[in-house]
Amino acid sequence: MLFKEVCFFFGSDAEYQKDILIAYLDNMGFEGVNEEDKQISGFISDEKYSDKIMQDITNAMKDMNVELIWTVKDVPDQNWNAIWERSLEPVLIDDMCAIRAPFHPEFTDFKYQITIEPKMSFGTGHHQTTQLMIKQMFEVDFKQKNVLDMGCGTGVLGILARMMGSSEVTMIDIDEWAFNNANENIMLNNINDIRVIHGGKEVIPLENFDIILANINKNILKDQADVYAGCLSSGGMLMISGFLKTDTAELKKIFNSFGFNKNILRSLDQWTMMMFDRN
Repeated sequence: MLFKEVCFFFGSDAEYQKDILIAYLDNMGFEGVNEEDKQISGFISDEKYSDKIMQDITNAMKDMNVELIWTVKDVPDQNWNAIWERSLEPVLIDDMCAIRAPFHPEFTDFKYQITIEPKMSFGTGHHQTTQLMIKQMFEVDFKQKNVLDMGCGTGVLGILARMMGSSEVTMIDIDEWAFNNANENIMLNNINDIRVIHGGKEVIPLENFDIILANINKNILKDQADVYAGCLSSGGMLMISGFLKTDTAELKKIFNSFGFNKNILRSLDQWTMMMFDRN
């Protein structure tokens, strides 16, 4: 199978803009990404590549005042994930949590150690939003709580919630690839009492959750705010991330309108997470 290598050249050094481009590439079906200074190379199969995909990516970045220059060439099929893995480092958070791939050595001096088979899923712990969520999770009592991890990706947040004492964890992702990867990572960590569901907001079980974790993106969070309000227990907590500092006021207003009260805000670089409670 032939692949296209699309090289994007940045005139900006802003890391969050590169992160957003990589997220778009993941959503558009790119199977590997390589980042070097002001250049990001994405690899996509011939059958998935189209002028429309490139136009959609260009327009999305233009909305963020990023003018992309890009080139494309044919390349032979390779193990893109293996190429990416070679540059992957473990993530160590606050001397509390080590997130490693199976090919990394074990860490013995952290309270929580999570093994994630990365496979290019978002949620490996490297992105700022995942780290923000984990840092806040350390401030929350998960013991005997029923937890929903919405848009779970690799499942790293749900797995950590179970390690922290949750009685039940439900993880949901609309991406079939993420659904399979989350199940694989549950087994890698020898975790029980986690169910993984393939789908979107329509598959959220009709039950009350004590804690909802949603590290997705601004538009999905806006769309699902009413659903979270309907399934979060009175006195429960909602933690959201996957958006920029500039989106904070808009999201706060929307979630306030559904009865959520903001009590925590954390930022890292240009990214933000908010925690709400609900009376």
